[in-house]
Amino acid sequence: MKTHNRSRSLLSLVNILSGFANRFLTSVLKLAGRIVFFRFLSAELYGVSSLFSNVLGLLSLTELGIGTAITFSLYRPLAEKDEEKVRTLMEFFRKAYLAIAVTVLVLGLGLMPFLPHLIRDYRGIEFFYLIYLLFLANMVIDYLFSYKRTLAVAMQEGYCLVPFTTVFEAVICIGQIAVILLFSSSRYCYLVYLAVQMLCLFLQNVVINRYLDRRYPLLTRRGPTLPLPDEEKKGILKNVKALMFHKIGGVVVTSTDSLLISKLVDLVTVGVYSNYSSIIATVSGLVYLFVGNTTASFGNLVAKESPEKRRAVFEELQFFYFALYGVCTALFVTLFQPFISLSYGKDFTLPLPVVILVVCANFYYLGLSYVLDVVKSAAGIYVQDRFVPLWQAGINLAVSLILGIRIGLAGIFVGTLVSTLFILILRPLYVYRNVFESSPLPYYISLVYQSLVVAATCGISLWACRLVPAFSLWVQLVCHFLITLSISVLLFLLFNFRSPYFAGLLARFRNLFRRAR
Repeated sequence: MKTHNRSRSLLSLVNILSGFANRFLTSVLKLAGRIVFFRFLSAELYGVSSLFSNVLGLLSLTELGIGTAITFSLYRPLAEKDEEKVRTLMEFFRKAYLAIAVTVLVLGLGLMPFLPHLIRDYRGIEFFYLIYLLFLANMVIDYLFSYKRTLAVAMQEGYCLVPFTTVFEAVICIGQIAVILLFSSSRYCYLVYLAVQMLCLFLQNVVINRYLDRRYPLLTRRGPTLPLPDEEKKGILKNVKALMFHKIGGVVVTSTDSLLISKLVDLVTVGVYSNYSSIIATVSGLVYLFVGNTTASFGNLVAKESPEKRRAVFEELQFFYFALYGVCTALFVTLFQPFISLSYGKDFTLPLPVVILVVCANFYYLGLSYVLDVVKSAAGIYVQDRFVPLWQAGINLAVSLILGIRIGLAGIFVGTLVSTLFILILRPLYVYRNVFESSPLPYYISLVYQSLVVAATCGISLWACRLVPAFSLWVQLVCHFLITLSISVLLFLLFNFRSPYFAGLLARFRNLFRRAR
C-alpha cells in the first residue's frame, strides 16, 4: 500500500482541482444532453426520469451509511499502516455491499405495483415499467462494484480515479446524444438511451476496479483476513445504526420534492423543476468538491489536534464556504431565468419567487448543512444527534404536504427550506459540544450575519439587473453575470474585510499555493 508524506491541505487541493476538471467537462456535456433531450423528446418523459431517480433515491436508505462508517474506520489503520486491518475492513465492506445490492434489487422489484400511484396519469407513458427496471439495474450495478473506491477516498487519492470517470461520463453523454439524434422518431429511443448508460456504467466499474486492484495490491492479496474484533464490529454497527437516521433524513429532504410535485401538480412540472434542480446539483457538486474533499483531512486533524485547533480550522473554512455559497446563490437568483429561457425556452421557467425558494432550500442552506456534516463524519459524531434527521424528515414531509395542497408548488419548497433551517439550528449544538468543546454561539451569529449579507446581495443584484435593457438573452445573461458577480464580491469584502477569518484564509491560501509550487 502506497503512502504519501504530502500535507493534508495539498492532498485536498489535488483532489479538488482534479474533481473540478471532471465536473466541469461532464457538466457541459450533460447540459448539452438535456437540451437535446427537451428539444427532441418531451418534458413529461424527463419528468418520469426525475421521478424514478427520486424513488430509487429512497431505496438508497438500505445502504444505512455503511460507506461513511467504514471510511471513518479506515482513517486510523491507514495512518498506522496496518494493512491487515485495512484488508479486514474492506472484506467486511464487500460483503455488506453485496447484501445491500441484493436488498435494493428485491425492494425495487417490490415497489413496482405501487409506482402508478405516484403519478396522476401514467398510462400515456410507453414502456413505463421497463424504464423503471433499467433505472433499478443502474443502481444495483453501482452497489455491486463501487465499494473499492472507498479505500482511495480514505487515502485522499480519489484524484487517481478522475480520468476514468471523466472518460466514461463523456462517452455516456455523447452516446446518449447520438441515440436521440439518430432515433428520436423511434418508440424505442428512450430505452436505447438508458441501455447506453447502463452498459457504460458497468464497463466503468470493471475498469476502475481493475485499476484499484493494481494500485492497492492488498485488495487482491490471497488468504483469509483477520476476523474483525467484536468490539470494533460493535462500534461500526453502532455508527451504522446512528447513520441510518441521518440517511433517512437526508433522503427524505432531497428525494421527496419531485414525488410531491408529480402527485400534487403534474409530470411536466417535475420535468421543468428538474432543469433547475439538475443545475443546482451540478454547481452543488462542484462546490462540494471543496467541502467533501476536506473530510479525510479533517479526520486526521481530529485525531491529532486539540479542540481549540479543530475549531479554529473549521471556522476559517466555514467563513470560506459562507462566501462561496453566498456568491453562487446570488448568481443563481439572477441568472436562472434567462439561462433556462435560452436553453429550453420560456415555457420551461418557474415563477421567480419559486426559484428563490428552490435556490435557498436546495442550495444555500442545504449546502451549509453539508459543511457541518463533513465535521461530523470526520469526527465520527453519528450517535449523539441520531434522532434529529428523523425530526427533519417529519417536518419536511408535513409542511411540504400541507402547504403543497394549499398553495401548490411554492409550498413544497417552503417545507424543504423550513426543515433545512431546523438542521442548521440543532446540528451546531452537537458539533461544537462534541468536537470543539465550546459554545456554538459564534456559528449562529455568523449564520445570521452572512444570511443578511446574501439577502442584500440578491436584492441589490436583482434591482441592478432589471436596469439592463431587454437585449438578446445571450447579452442579458452575460450582463447579469458580470453585475451580480461584481456586487457579490464587493459586498462580501465590504462586510467581511475586517474579519480575522478573512486574513487567516488569505494566509492559508498563500501557504497552500507556495507548497504546491
